[in-house]
Amino acid sequence: MKDLKKIAIRYITRRFPIDFIATFPWRMILQGKLSPQHLRLLYLCRLLRLLKLSTILDLQKFQTLLKGIYRHRLNNTIHKNNNVRESNREDNNKIMQQIYIMYIFRVLRLVVFILFLSYFLGAMWYIATDLITNKDEDKFTFFNEYELYKYPETKRLIIVVYFAFTTLSTVGFGDFNPKHEIERILTTFILLVGVAVFSYIMGQFIEILMNLQTVTADNEDSENLSKWLGLLAHFNKNRPLPKEMT
Repeated sequence: MKDLKKIAIRYITRRFPIDFIATFPWRMILQGKLSPQHLRLLYLCRLLRLLKLSTILDLQKFQTLLKGIYRHRLNNTIHKNNNVRESNREDNNKIMQQIYIMYIFRVLRLVVFILFLSYFLGAMWYIATDLITNKDEDKFTFFNEYELYKYPETKRLIIVVYFAFTTLSTVGFGDFNPKHEIERILTTFILLVGVAVFSYIMGQFIEILMNLQTVTADNEDSENLSKWLGLLAHFNKNRPLPKEMT
């Protein structure tokens, strides 16, 4: 698309609302009107930009890009050696290599999805437990029990993301757990989401393995057939085989 007007209309109707909400200086405008704890909730607006990750990890776009790269490599190879065009004994377009890369990309998408969901829920959990504590050091909460206020922000992030990941996966080692009643209610919802998410991910992962096994078996049969035809051509002194045999 080269029409600037169409590009502008497409951006305004699709991406502009997300970029506007994520980059607008809400904290600067609402400074003094809200408490510091409530101002932290505005950081969640920035997480809307993570929706752009779906376009980066789009399977169809990646497949088109991958095919374009291999097509360009094949054209360069043919340009250097024209005999490659007529060769039918070698996978010059690296079809199996492309298939393996696509399956690796699909697995990578699942891993990235889990990590970003854990990060998002961890950030939500930290904001929630901080709001519940409300600077009350005597309140029995996750924030006070594990003394998060003593740690630097990086370590706090690691703790809450680790807690979110273990809760999502329904493993729950028990080293970190909710303390306040509201925290337990939030954890219940996270567990429900975790069951659904990990069931979907395991289903996708099993499907990837089954498809890969099928493709690999078909490819081995094709390679064996090609070797057999090549052997026949060799004993036939590289003369064309009868059509009845091919």
